[in-house]
Amino acid sequence: MKLVAEGKLASGAKQAFVLIPTDDESGPLYRVVAFDDSEKAFPMGATRVINLAPFAIRLKLAGVDIPPIKPGGVASYPLVKKVDEWNMYSARIEFEVAKDQWVAVANQSWKASDRKRDWVITRFNLENRQPAIKLYRDVPPWRVEELAKPEGER
Repeated sequence: MKLVAEGKLASGAKQAFVLIPTDDESGPLYRVVAFDDSEKAFPMGATRVINLAPFAIRLKLAGVDIPPIKPGGVASYPLVKKVDEWNMYSARIEFEVAKDQWVAVANQSWKASDRKRDWVITRFNLENRQPAIKLYRDVPPWRVEELAKPEGER
């Protein structure tokens, strides 16, 4: 039997895991990154960003500049309150391609809602030199039944 992934557990009873491919041909194929998935650590409406790109990234959410996230870094942000009539806000993601030289790679509209959490994973494909940004909606399993009820019954 061959070990294919390893990593340390996060604090807290509720855990979320992300498998990240490694370049190490002699070791495990994946690195496991564990996160405290409790609502205290990652509340409803929040956004958690994982930067897998080989350089820093920064975000501008609803016009507010967010401090850069280093390569391999993780940051979380609370529910954005500055939204339009559809609960949407602007999200701009930039990659630092050289020292203090930032390039916008995405200008998107994201939905603010306290009925979900968002995971954003950024990476850079070295083969085709293209950035990749993935946004995942997350509803914790312990909240699914409650959030399925009509507004007045919660």
